[in-house]
Amino acid sequence: MTILSVSSALPRSFAQRLRQQQCSHFLRSFSTSLSKTHFTRPHFFPSVLRWSACVASSLPMLTATLLASLLSVKTGEVWLSRWAGVQRSIFGMTMHIDDRNVSRGGYESPRGFVFVLLNQSSLSEMFLHTSMLPALPKPSFVFANIEYLLIPLFGWTVAALGAVPVVRQWSSQARRALDRAAQKIRDGHSCYISIEGQRSRSGDLGVFKRGAAVLAIQAQADIVPVMFLGARDRLPYGERRFRPGHVIVIFGERVPTEGMTFDDRFELTERLRQCAEQELGQGLAASMSQTSS
Repeated sequence: MTILSVSSALPRSFAQRLRQQQCSHFLRSFSTSLSKTHFTRPHFFPSVLRWSACVASSLPMLTATLLASLLSVKTGEVWLSRWAGVQRSIFGMTMHIDDRNVSRGGYESPRGFVFVLLNQSSLSEMFLHTSMLPALPKPSFVFANIEYLLIPLFGWTVAALGAVPVVRQWSSQARRALDRAAQKIRDGHSCYISIEGQRSRSGDLGVFKRGAAVLAIQAQADIVPVMFLGARDRLPYGERRFRPGHVIVIFGERVPTEGMTFDDRFELTERLRQCAEQELGQGLAASMSQTSS
């Protein structure tokens, strides 16, 4: 009787210890995996709060801005700029514009200007260029990929403000879009366009497409190089955590295109790339000197 009870108890005791070991191993594994998740990172909950505030404020503000844009482009630009200002406040992003053309005669011209963004690397830039729209000389519009204009509410609002959409995969439509944008520039509107067409994953300069140069040459309009210094530091590609900080928006010296022809598009594109490399180099050197000091 005793032998039977002991022999029957051994498997139960062994199974119980095994279950306890498995449970203990599971708890250790769970706690280890939990420590590697976003929940225990110190910036996780502030990021959640910021993005929640962004969505909560964007829904009513962009809806109102979209409706206002259908009635008045100028009013829509002002409201979109206010929306961008609210988002920059939520995320703790400040900015100032360093315009190199103010002391060089400003923007006196019967034609519009082509503001060309030379470094596109972060989603935070949407809060920057929308803040600039009312400050740009002359009425302005955006020349953008169709995917950008299909972003709910935000893209629709930009489209309602007179944006010219381009479908990169449809060459004939892209040519018609260039013709339409060039005519608007000749009529006195300024254009905002990204020369890369998409964000850089690494932050390095990507491939410079020739569309911006072709557009400026076709319209015989001056190019104003635009650089964002510090935007990628606020929200790197592929990350969700927004880092508060300052961004410098540089309006470089105007690049004239009067007298240029279609054959000059390669040289003009290379000139813009050299301008971008120079500004990025100076910005990197300045940040390194501030860090060392």
